[in-house]
Amino acid sequence: MKTIDKKQSTIDPMALAREYKNFDDYLDLADSQIKLANIVFKRRKEMVWTQDKLAEEIKTTQRIISNIESGDVNVGMGLLRRLVKVLMLSNEDLGVIFDSCVIIQFNNNSVSDYQFPSFSNIPSLVSIKNNNK
Repeated sequence: MKTIDKKQSTIDPMALAREYKNFDDYLDLADSQIKLANIVFKRRKEMVWTQDKLAEEIKTTQRIISNIESGDVNVGMGLLRRLVKVLMLSNEDLGVIFDSCVIIQFNNNSVSDYQFPSFSNIPSLVSIKNNNK
């Protein structure tokens, strides 16, 4: 039977990865959980909040926040929605997380005059939301 070093088992791989200067470059290759982990961590730090404060704001536990920031949890739609709202995640943030989400919002009822940008470099799902309906 193999003995596990207790110190080694408490290492947070995300915390170690953030220390490397090229972390953001390698992040482009990571999956959605890791990208979400990085964005939640950065935004929480920008807001100067603890994990406890964020957990309180989105009505979850500090442990769940820790798991999200470590890339160790699949986030449900309800929790993701609360994270987006409380952390004020942008459409761009969501596009980074999901590699395909481009959301265009209109402030009027007409889409006929809108010139859509080229999304040729993004294999994306385009969602159009009309704010006046």
